[in-house]
Amino acid sequence: MDRRQYFARMQTANQLRSEHEFSNELLGRIRKAIELLRMGADVEQVVNVLEGKDTN
Repeated sequence: MDRRQYFARMQTANQLRSEHEFSNELLGRIRKAIELLRMGADVEQVVNVLEGKDTN
């Protein structure tokens, strides 16, 4: 494996890791939003959670 292949592979691995982290974060937001809906929360609060604006 030459230098270009190595760096291309590392870039791909980092991109996949970033996508995995984003996916986990989004899944967490969705789960929290579902829980809020079950508790009868305000729609605006649920939207804020889904958009990542909720700080709680």
